[in-house]
Amino acid sequence: MKFTELTVEEYDQFVQSPALESHYFQVKENIATREADGFQVVLLGVKDENNHIIAASLFSKIPTMGSYVYYSNRGPVMDYNDLGLVDYYLKELTTYLHKNKCLYVKMDPYWLYNVYDKDINPITNQMPNDQVVQLFKSHGYKHHGFTTQYDASSQVRWMGVLDLKDETPQSIKKAFDSQRKRNINKAQNFGVKIKFLNYDEIDQFLE
Repeated sequence: MKFTELTVEEYDQFVQSPALESHYFQVKENIATREADGFQVVLLGVKDENNHIIAASLFSKIPTMGSYVYYSNRGPVMDYNDLGLVDYYLKELTTYLHKNKCLYVKMDPYWLYNVYDKDINPITNQMPNDQVVQLFKSHGYKHHGFTTQYDASSQVRWMGVLDLKDETPQSIKKAFDSQRKRNINKAQNFGVKIKFLNYDEIDQFLE
């Protein structure tokens, strides 16, 4: 394996793979967004012996005190079940950052720790995925915990997901608690409408 900077084209081809859980903050379109905010962007990945990319991440370089804060928003993108790959990426990333004026690095990995209900009670028999957390810590990273408050400097720790298989809008609403039902009814009464935009209509949202 080798750790290397990636081109936009090869990076995009990798993160678009349906076999990976890539967050939209890690897609190539976010490069322009970060650059528009005044930050440099670097794409850092790992290639295997066949020169195939097996891990990658989009990092923003934020100028700070003559150095840089490197921030990967919902990265790196890789198979977090392969702890050897995770370990290699973190080790080589540290070497790269030491050579490239890094003051400190921050990452909000997009991976599944455990599954809970709305009251934060585990709803599966699987054990919490502490191995990845401990692996990051072994490389000097600090875990800030499973916070519930909004923090403008980091991504949310909790995500709400619904399994929509065999469901209808009516059955989904029926399963909600009273507060969620009340919010939906209020939106309907106030005339709030949802429109799905085609890609060429996104400018309407931005305006």
